Amino acid sequence: MDRTLEGGDCFPMDPLPYVCGLYALIPLGPGDLLIWDRGFFSYELIRSVVQRGAHLLARVKSNTVLRPIRRLDDGSHLSKIYPDWNSRLRDRDGLLVRVVEYTHDDPNRPGMGERHRLITDLTNPEDMPAREAPMVYHERWEQELAFDEIKTHLGSREIPIRSKSPAGVVQEIYGMMLAHYVVRRVIHDAAAAAGRDPDRLSFLDSLRVLQCQLPESPHVAAETWYQRLLREVRRQELRPRRDRWYARVIKRKMSNWMKKRPEHRNPPQPTKPFSQAVVLLI
Repeated sequence: MDRTLEGGDCFPMDPLPYVCGLYALIPLGPGDLLIWDRGFFSYELIRSVVQRGAHLLARVKSNTVLRPIRRLDDGSHLSKIYPDWNSRLRDRDGLLVRVVEYTHDDPNRPGMGERHRLITDLTNPEDMPAREAPMVYHERWEQELAFDEIKTHLGSREIPIRSKSPAGVVQEIYGMMLAHYVVRRVIHDAAAAAGRDPDRLSFLDSLRVLQCQLPESPHVAAETWYQRLLREVRRQELRPRRDRWYARVIKRKMSNWMKKRPEHRNPPQPTKPFSQAVVLLI
């Protein structure tokens, strides 16, 4: 895949780390992988993605009708989605998708045994094995870190947007998006040269390195300066992440979520990484 994008609030990860707003504003093209949550499921949206030559990986609700057509060796199965019920009865205008069903067996994680379903237009298991699909979908949470990078580290001014006109606001937002792209592109190039995961390099430290070395760029050959920059960015490695989770509760009383109580302060932590806890359902 050339890029990975998340529906609603989407961003490409490895090659082109860039944050955007609604996915419909992104020029999706061949090789892109769009990831979206189950609230975005729509026949028309899926068809528009496929028509652009892009690919999708989407979670679907439990009541979505996905009748198996053929079982595949990796545990997934082929199915079709239709624009309406009449089209389903007549098998007309159906879009072929591959369905991956999974759960997890870690008793210290929420939802053990709960069935989850993913669909993708990548019908060949070699393009995305069923075992890898949940891990790829799980990566969509990295978007929250991208929001933090933009709002906290790039937009840390007391007044984030200073313009008084709509055009000026758009211009400032584009400026922050481009600045974020530049930093993330440098991180990607540095990680790729060292064979590392870009997520393991610090955004804030890389930003500081870039700020320090930018004044030197007019006085050094571009290629030499950039290679020196990548070497320094590669050194900004983060500590290993803790495999942890917290209950989805809040302090407010009037809410759809459970109220935060003393037992939620120190919940039991996972016994193994998510990748080892995933169990495919056949």
